[in-house]
Amino acid sequence: MAHPTSPEPGATRMVEIHPTGITELYVPSSPIADICFVHGFTGHPKLAWQSKKRTKRQAPTSGSSNPFKRRLVDSFIRPKSQSNTSDSLDVPEATSERPGHVYWPRDLVPHIVPEARVLTFGYDTHIRHSLSSPNSANRLIDHANDFLSALEACRRDPTRPLIFVAHSLGGLLVKDTLRLSKGYAQHQPDRSLVYESTTNLLFFGTPHAGADPLNSTFRALTNLLQVLGLRVNHEIVQTLMPAAERLILLRDDFQSMINENDWVVHTFQEELAHTVLSRKIVEDSSSCINDRRQERVVHIHADHVDMCRFSGNDDPEFRKVAAELRRVDESLLSRKSGTAQDVCADGSFDGTLQPERSIPTPEQREKLIEMLSFDGIDARYMTLRTAQTKTCQWLPKHSEYKAWQNPTQMQDHHGFLWIKGKPGAGKSVMMKYLLQNARRAKKRGAVISFFFNARGGNLERSVKGLYRSLLSQLLRFGDELHIDPDLLELLLGFEDDKPWPIETLKEAIGSVVEHLGTGQLCCFIDALDECPEDEIRDMILFFEDVGEKAAQANSHFRLCFSSRHYPYIAIRKGLQIVLEDETDHADDIRHYISSKLRIGLPAARPAIEVDIFERSFNIFLWAALVVDILNREHDKGRNLNAWSRLKQIPTGLHELFQDILTRDTENLDQLVLCIQWVLYAKRPLRPEELYFALHLGIDPISSADWDERSISMGQINRFNLDVSKGLTEVTKKKPVVQFIHESVRDYLLRDNGLQTLLEHRTDVRGFGEGYSQDALKNSCLTQMRQYLSSPGIESYTHTADSAQNAAFDQAEFLSIFPRGSWIKLDNMLQKYRIRRHSIEAHLLYILAEQNLANLISIHPERHHTLVIEAKTERYPSPLCAAMALGQHDAIRSLTLEAAIAATSEGDKDLIFRVREELSNLSHLKSDLDGKHWRSIDLLECLLRIGSQSLVGALWYGVLGNPEDALAKISIDAPFAFSQCLIQNGARVDVPRQPSRLNILGEAVGSERLDLVRLLLSLGTNSYRTSEIVLSLPELAGISEMAKFFLEHDASPGFADHWDKVLFKAMNENRSDLVAPQ
Repeated sequence: MAHPTSPEPGATRMVEIHPTGITELYVPSSPIADICFVHGFTGHPKLAWQSKKRTKRQAPTSGSSNPFKRRLVDSFIRPKSQSNTSDSLDVPEATSERPGHVYWPRDLVPHIVPEARVLTFGYDTHIRHSLSSPNSANRLIDHANDFLSALEACRRDPTRPLIFVAHSLGGLLVKDTLRLSKGYAQHQPDRSLVYESTTNLLFFGTPHAGADPLNSTFRALTNLLQVLGLRVNHEIVQTLMPAAERLILLRDDFQSMINENDWVVHTFQEELAHTVLSRKIVEDSSSCINDRRQERVVHIHADHVDMCRFSGNDDPEFRKVAAELRRVDESLLSRKSGTAQDVCADGSFDGTLQPERSIPTPEQREKLIEMLSFDGIDARYMTLRTAQTKTCQWLPKHSEYKAWQNPTQMQDHHGFLWIKGKPGAGKSVMMKYLLQNARRAKKRGAVISFFFNARGGNLERSVKGLYRSLLSQLLRFGDELHIDPDLLELLLGFEDDKPWPIETLKEAIGSVVEHLGTGQLCCFIDALDECPEDEIRDMILFFEDVGEKAAQANSHFRLCFSSRHYPYIAIRKGLQIVLEDETDHADDIRHYISSKLRIGLPAARPAIEVDIFERSFNIFLWAALVVDILNREHDKGRNLNAWSRLKQIPTGLHELFQDILTRDTENLDQLVLCIQWVLYAKRPLRPEELYFALHLGIDPISSADWDERSISMGQINRFNLDVSKGLTEVTKKKPVVQFIHESVRDYLLRDNGLQTLLEHRTDVRGFGEGYSQDALKNSCLTQMRQYLSSPGIESYTHTADSAQNAAFDQAEFLSIFPRGSWIKLDNMLQKYRIRRHSIEAHLLYILAEQNLANLISIHPERHHTLVIEAKTERYPSPLCAAMALGQHDAIRSLTLEAAIAATSEGDKDLIFRVREELSNLSHLKSDLDGKHWRSIDLLECLLRIGSQSLVGALWYGVLGNPEDALAKISIDAPFAFSQCLIQNGARVDVPRQPSRLNILGEAVGSERLDLVRLLLSLGTNSYRTSEIVLSLPELAGISEMAKFFLEHDASPGFADHWDKVLFKAMNENRSDLVAPQ
């Protein structure tokens, strides 16, 4: 029997969705499972899962060509000013389904799980019906009892596997229903079959509540009520809310039910804040169960309300859900094959039941490898020196290392080995040695690695970069390692301008270990202390779960970490090597000193070697630096001073750094400038950039023309090394200058090393970040005035902005800014013509493009930023430029300064609200392309930002009371926003584009019942009453909207159109709408 790959013909039920009870959406002839959808407390069994926007208006079908009916609809489909035109707008006839709207439980799920019956359950909390007390006194437990009864009634085979898909607080209803069902096991066993048949649960934004279930659930529910535009009625909330004790019991019982039944929980978390609240309705900490053994967590790039609405199969967010549903389908098929095996004619088992899984092609793998790659992906590894001959050789022979490699001991350590040591002990060099040694080994298996680098870019020092690097390495092994094809397909469809989904990357890596079988995978991860602690803790939890599963499956997965001793992170199982405690490590340091020291003095040498070792306290870096210092003394012919010089060198790594930097004052000004550039440059400088930046910073009239025949790279590198007193190095792959070790940066920034240098400089005001940025800005200005190929053009404005942020006034900088010269030089550096500026470009436009909010806040014209035009630039205004490029700090600064100027001095509360709303805005980057930005106006920009107080502050002073605001605002905008515009005088009868309907017509067609209520409450003088039925072609498909109109047939002005509504309902055979109310 072959597994069907498409929905069964005739199985889809195109029926009305009942607001309460269970409705069947898809019923195959022989279902192997039931999938039941459950909406939240404020939802609807259809509308909660249906896309809000139609994808396309289609031409009328031949079956809807009734001339009388057509004339009736045409007379109400557009504003009166357009009703007599000869060109008619084609609008489809109303059907029981809304054209172009995707109701994914019925339209998409059967394509993924074709052998499962699909159900949807509705229940009425009456939140939408009243602003006072609820009409029903049902509590959560009452709804759970109704749900359990409904499930029993519709399941002829009560043992059929059951999958729940729940949104928001509907997840609590599912959990309470399962708990209720389980409780019947002894007295009414038939009622416990719902609990016993459950296999998977998919939760969308459900507040599982964590350690504070009462407050978390209360916040989620009250947030939802605010989003609906309703005041929070505490009677409703308390009626629906279980008591605190019950919530705690529900949480704890659910966890035990998961463990008892080995349920798989698929958790979907909202990624975006809701625009009404400027925050997530359910925070991530509450929307997961925190069980890494049973839970799969995925983020949906939407807010809480829209996270379970999708536009189709190709919707990137639905593809995440589809991947989880395919897992459900595979588990169902596995159950089916175990209970009813297909038998061939000869009696043998037909193994073709489970469909072949597509394997990514080599081209697809290469594409994904390229997508996952980033600059600096292996920079730290390439920079590390290879271990000195005869050092590190003891490590593979160490008892803990051998135990780590022994497959019979996997249950003892789960594949974990952790190497720890003090800063500078040599951990990274050892990790490089172990990695190279593992790759040279002839044993079968894959070896991957990642070396964190705190001196590198963001990805080099974060787990995002770690997971991307590990997955790209795994992909290079081709078919040797199995990676879940569904996850790879999901990653291949990922868009470059969105953050990489970390959970999906983790799942892909985990799937390799899951399918490792008899293969071997070894992973080395260095310098955990150079990544944020919270990220590392999460990473360790992930790998602990992976290691435990691998050990249980007898798979050979090994993971070697290295880090400093702090921060301390406990692990469940694992082995450990502490370098300072190892005599072999001490012997390595002795060997290094003996082989590298070049001082002669055969009589004194043994004592000097011993002294260096004893004072190193097993810190390899200290010994190496001291050896280097003594060798330089030798090269200068000062052998006799070697012993006395050694006595002067302090013990301790940071003390040694201080001695190196302050021992003499030779070229101290260049040293200070060098440290400033390495610490605070916008990006790491190339050796030649640092060379000329140092020369020009000290001598502004010196030449920066680089003639490689007279100034070689060797000379440049030696100069930089000398100026930095040996504390910098050059990376290998893409040469840039960095400190030799992270402990140098620690000394300068955390151990007051900068302050110590300041004490040796009497000619500078300070040496903190603000002073340094101001100094670098001046250096950049000198370079930019003369030369093109220096770091000045890129760093000039950014260092000035950083200096202003540190309270160093840059007003003079703005007054003398060489705008024309800057534009000419910048244009020469821009690869693409569209990114170049005209010579007339306003300075505020340039600052907005570069996200320089601090400079914007002191610009003399900052209060007029919103009226500045940029007709000759890529975007029409500074605000448009900032929004198009996603420059959030600039957006806040531009709009806040304009709001301050537009409001009276006494209205401090309004400015406070504007400031609060702007600070809470979620990070956005508009999806409009450059062409569309050319036609967007100021009001539309402000509406896209989504700050109600901001629009109110600018309404009269800047916007001039625009009456057409409602024609430009999104129909999906928050209710409070629309209400604000109407209260400020926006007209409701202005036609909107491209529909040519006014706001009321689109509100009806888009199911915005809250907005319709508001518009109707304004009275007949505020709109034409015929506009109530502008969307008649859609009414018969929207039961709640249609019933609302029928319930309000006595409203002023509506009676004249009553017959048309009735006619429409009767013509569509909608007996539920035409029955007496």
